[in-house]
Amino acid sequence: MSTVDRGASPVDVSVVSLAQLEAAAGGRDHALREQAGDRLVAMVTAGGADADAAMQALCRAELARLHHYFALRVDDEHDAVDLTRDLLDRVCAVHASAGLVLRHGARSFYRYVYTAARRDVAHHLRKRVRAAPADPADLDLADRPQPTVEELAGSWELGSWLRQATHHIKDDYELVLLAYTQDLPRRQLIEASGVAAHRFDRVLYDARIRVTEHLLTLHLARTRPCAAGEWNRRDPAGFTPQVYQRTRRHLKGCDVCRQQYAHSRKVGLAKDFLVIPILAMPAALAAWGREESDERAAAAVAVSRDTPATAPAPATVVAPADIVAAPRPPSPVGGLGGRILTALAGNPSLGRLADAVLGNPAAAGGTAVVVAVSVAAVVFTGTGGPAASPDPRPSATAVTAPGTAAPAVPTSPPSSGGPGAPGPAPSAPASPVPTGADPGSAGTGGASAGQVLQGSPNWGYVYVDKATEAEAPIGTATPLNLNTQWSTAADYPATTGQQALVTHTGTGRYQVRLPGLGAERAVTHVTAYRTVYRGRVCAVADYRRSGTDELVDVRCFDHTGAPIDWWFTVFVAAAAGGTQPYATVAYSAAGIRAAGTANSAGGTNSVTRTGTGRYQVQLPGRDFAAGTGGMMLTTFGTAAARCRVAGTASAGDALTVSVACQAVTTGAATARDSGFLLTYTDRAGPHRDGSAPSAYTLVSGGAAPHVDAARSYSSDGETPSVSRLNTGWYRLTWTSLGKFGDSVQLTAYGDDDRYCHLGAINSYSAPPKLTVDVYCHGNAGTLADGGFVASYLRAP
Repeated sequence: MSTVDRGASPVDVSVVSLAQLEAAAGGRDHALREQAGDRLVAMVTAGGADADAAMQALCRAELARLHHYFALRVDDEHDAVDLTRDLLDRVCAVHASAGLVLRHGARSFYRYVYTAARRDVAHHLRKRVRAAPADPADLDLADRPQPTVEELAGSWELGSWLRQATHHIKDDYELVLLAYTQDLPRRQLIEASGVAAHRFDRVLYDARIRVTEHLLTLHLARTRPCAAGEWNRRDPAGFTPQVYQRTRRHLKGCDVCRQQYAHSRKVGLAKDFLVIPILAMPAALAAWGREESDERAAAAVAVSRDTPATAPAPATVVAPADIVAAPRPPSPVGGLGGRILTALAGNPSLGRLADAVLGNPAAAGGTAVVVAVSVAAVVFTGTGGPAASPDPRPSATAVTAPGTAAPAVPTSPPSSGGPGAPGPAPSAPASPVPTGADPGSAGTGGASAGQVLQGSPNWGYVYVDKATEAEAPIGTATPLNLNTQWSTAADYPATTGQQALVTHTGTGRYQVRLPGLGAERAVTHVTAYRTVYRGRVCAVADYRRSGTDELVDVRCFDHTGAPIDWWFTVFVAAAAGGTQPYATVAYSAAGIRAAGTANSAGGTNSVTRTGTGRYQVQLPGRDFAAGTGGMMLTTFGTAAARCRVAGTASAGDALTVSVACQAVTTGAATARDSGFLLTYTDRAGPHRDGSAPSAYTLVSGGAAPHVDAARSYSSDGETPSVSRLNTGWYRLTWTSLGKFGDSVQLTAYGDDDRYCHLGAINSYSAPPKLTVDVYCHGNAGTLADGGFVASYLRAP
């Protein structure tokens, strides 16, 4: 009988439950972890009724350490969660389809997992560089206070310093991170590292010395003015071996630097200096493997029967030499392994698994076994969207030329959801949707006078986290992340089987399908998303109802105006009943169809063009005149344009919203006519759904930003705080609003040429605390201080 003495209570790993084995295999006691892991592997290899559950327990036991592994190696927190779940889902898929022979117990399992993890990180970083290369000049944070070596010791920030210091000694860096940040027992560490056991101690010692010396030399170059001259931080090559050698030579001839380095080296060689504590897992990741249900598996089977397997398989992960596939009979559909395989094959919806294909690292008889995921096909209608208009002339309402007093003439929305459907004007016969009307002609975009908004809330959002060709192959309907989408129609898609899809139709061109949200009077918004220090713009090119679904066409551009594959968030809402002020305006450019707009006061919204790219939006109604609401504004059209709210003004029983649009270019700021989509709401969320928490806030820009409390709202009554982390980089913080899987829309605000995009949403590190990072840019596309409105949404 195998026992491990843990004080007064020895634990018998041969008789404890699966839950106890899982806890022991994921615990801090190294000896107990090895024994529990070996016991779980024995159950897996023995087969039988408990094999699938044992594999799940073995994977769950490694969740925290594996997430920590990825989080230290990639910049985006969401990517770390995705990589963790995707790898473990792949392990389970291989086990369910072919089985694994782990010759050395838990040691083989760890070797397999971390070998695959290293390859996943390398593939991820190569993919991100191709899709979104970071200009090192953008990463120059020299004006920020630098931490001392003592402050870096064991801190999370140490990880980013290590990456910068060691990018040219990656093997040493990888070994040191494994040894000092993963809390792996020595035998498992040796297996995970791939270093021969008899050489391991020496190799690790040498690696630690080199990594520490590079880190401390980098710290010297970033903190000592005299040493900083050896390194141009704006050099695209970064902290190169040549910079390292020049700084070391400077160190020999500078007494002050030599003294600082000697002190830092004592700290850096301390036993615990490189030990970075394992992060607490996000709640959604902690639930991995437990959210599986018979109902979801049944839904996956139903989807798989009608869904062609069109997604190509990515490169598979090659198994380590001691791991081979063993033939095994498939589990029955009702069993855990069968349900996993069925769900993966029919609907990649286990937690955050939204990748198109699962790679199988096992091979039998020289033939790779690949588990493909069926993907629902999107049916294209028409000619693929509206024709591009290089310089669209707005035609949603009658428009007056600058200096004239002619009023804008509103119209009602089209009566049908189909593209090109005719719609009656309030005082004119029905006319076709404009396909090239001159300024001043009537078109869609206003609400009928006297209309009363009714109906239940109908809204949803999704984070389009598949944007590159590697993530979303051209022409393929690709499922999107299950944990960052929600709608009143699909509820939690992971349990209903109604998953949003994106079809990548060309560079920077996407079509997003949101199940069940098709509506006559919907308005949609998009915001570019992902951490990068150059401006990005995403716009709605078209949106329309397709059966019961809503289709949204999106275009994304880089800071020069060139199309670029990029990530973004989408929000769709139809006008619904409610008591708070609410208005929407869809102002369409030539050739672009605008869906219906609304005014809760029963008034008629109108738009007046006052100059090239300049518009005055009138929202009539006494409740709007207060001007304390929040706004979402999105560019509407196919051209490279960006629009912002330039300001607001109250006039009698109405609110005027000034809109300014410009061409996306790094040249001189150039005004450009463009369509736009506007949503205005006061003391309520943009979805008009009291059951779903929401917030909006107006933030001034500048070196000392502040929140305009009078024009901010939160469903829990909280006013957020704002901090400026660097030029153009802001962080909003709410203490009690966040819930993982949420969404944000951003609108630039102010009479300047700024535009903003979303950098990060963090509602999982310390829920319900919520932080939102925002990046604002000037016309050159570089970071610049600016004002903005942030609108926050989350599931009930």
